[in-house]
Amino acid sequence: MGSPYQYPWVNFGSVLSHNVDSTELLLYAAPAATIIDSIIITNLANRDIFIDFKILGERTPPLGNSPVAQKPYLANRRLVEKASSIEILPTPQSIVTLEAGDFLYANSDFSGNRFDCIISYRQLLETSI
Repeated sequence: MGSPYQYPWVNFGSVLSHNVDSTELLLYAAPAATIIDSIIITNLANRDIFIDFKILGERTPPLGNSPVAQKPYLANRRLVEKASSIEILPTPQSIVTLEAGDFLYANSDFSGNRFDCIISYRQLLETSI
């Protein structure tokens, strides 16, 4: 992909969230158009757990009506086996795009079921010429 210095209009980054449990946690708030390249979940519990992952944000319906606020436009529930990690995105080629003001949330199925989450992203700072 090259050095970040070759792409001054892109901010490469990652977010690490530790010990997430059943309380819904804001993992990332998009300040600008953002491409999520990877979301890796690591199960810290002593049993298999389910992870709920969703993205909230304003989306304008296709018919051009007023935007629908804070409705999940992507929701995913995945099983993470004991002592393992998974990639939340369906395939290695998958990406998720966010608009400014979108929010990524995650939580587990029960309070004792903790996990870590790493999100890798590319934030678009401006359009290139």
